[in-house]
This record gives sequence, structure tokens and C-alpha cells, in this order.
Amino acid sequence: MKLIINADDFGRTRGINYGIVEAIKNGVLSSTTIMMNMPYAEHAINLAKKEGITSIGVHLTFIEKSLSLGKTLVDKDGIFKKYPELMKEADIEEIKTEMRVQIDKLIDMGIKPTHLDGHHHVHLYSLKMTEAVFAVAKEYDLPVRVGRTGRTTRTGEEIVIPSFLKTIDLFEDRYYADKVGAEDFKAFVEDAMIYDVVELMCHPAFLCTDTLKSSYNYPRLTELDVITSDEIKEFITSKGIEIADYSVL
Repeated sequence: MKLIINADDFGRTRGINYGIVEAIKNGVLSSTTIMMNMPYAEHAINLAKKEGITSIGVHLTFIEKSLSLGKTLVDKDGIFKKYPELMKEADIEEIKTEMRVQIDKLIDMGIKPTHLDGHHHVHLYSLKMTEAVFAVAKEYDLPVRVGRTGRTTRTGEEIVIPSFLKTIDLFEDRYYADKVGAEDFKAFVEDAMIYDVVELMCHPAFLCTDTLKSSYNYPRLTELDVITSDEIKEFITSKGIEIADYSVL
């Protein structure tokens, strides 16, 4: 099995940035996705360049400040509308434009993105969003975190993977919240070993004042401890698992 271990939220806070770099340099983390509309995105990119980290995708983000300011996407202050309202009112072409702006900003800063996914799985929230991200992925020839097995939107609509789309066989998203110990990690990976290419999502971080403001904070530190532990490194070696990134697709 080829296992992609991807950290979401690069660029959100300095603590998250430093934690992700630590997990790549001294742990088993193999990939990350960046939130280009966040205040520490440039800080993240500078760290990545300094450390030679290149496996960076775009964590498509529709919270806080919009980069494109599409009129159906934002309120009067340029802040994205809340998800239920956003999904109902957003124009699909403005959704695509926002995605392109986020991708292009990373490219303009000297990083070629490896793949796309979505903050809060926004790319799987509705068929409108899913179809938009698939179309933009085709334009940029980028894989998307979807998984070929049993995917539906949050409203229960079946997601049909188009023939052109590169994606993993399985997306493992259970490693989160109260399920981030070493035994959880090992159990989820063992469950996935019947597949060829699997992504396991994670959120490692050091804590800082901005990270502590997030509703998801202390478990990030546990994730960092697990992903950099000798126990997990030895487990992966013992199972013959190949740590990979989206370039294997």
C-alpha cells in the first residue's frame, strides 16, 4: 500500500505551520495543503522553501476572507457567507474563479501545487461545489482528494468520479478529534491496507495563541506527537507500507 499522510490547514497559524514542517522533517508526514486566504500563508510558503518542502496542495477555503470577492460569495465586508447560505446562493462560475485565484496565488509565490482538497470538506458539501472543483482540477491537471469508494455529498448525493480525474482509492478521515492516538492511527491504516493508494488526513501543530483560538486545538499537538513518534515509524516499516504523496497518481 502507498500511504499519503496529508496535513490540512498549512498557512492558518504560525503554530500549525511549524508543526507541519516538524512532522514532515522528523516524522512520517508526506504532504500538506495550504489555505491561501489565511494571514500566515506567506509564512508557510517561506518555511516550506527554506526546508525544501515541495509536496503542497491547495486547501480550497470558503471561510473568512475571499480572495476574488465574487458578489454571490461574500457579504459587504468581503467575508464568505456561511455555508448553508453560500451553497444556496453562490454562482458556480464565481466559485470556480475563487478556486483559481487561490491556486494561482500559490503558483505565483513559486510553489507548483500537487493536488486539491477542501477546508471542512467544502469540495464535497454539494454537487455544485464538487462539480466546480472537478472542472478546475481538470484545467490545472491536478488530483483531488475524493476517493473512489462510496463518496457522497453532505446532502447524500452520489459523487460520480469523472474519467479524467486523478484521485486516491480511499480517503481516511477518521483520524480526528478523540481518535488521534497511536493505536487509532495504526487501526485506521490497517483497515485501509486492502487498497493501493490511500490518504490519511491529519492536523498536526504546535500550539500558539492563534491555534488556541480554534475549536480544534489540543488534539493537534497529540497528532504531532504521534506522527513523529518512533512507534509509528516502526509500525509503517513493519507493515511494508510505502509513504508517498500525490505524485504517485
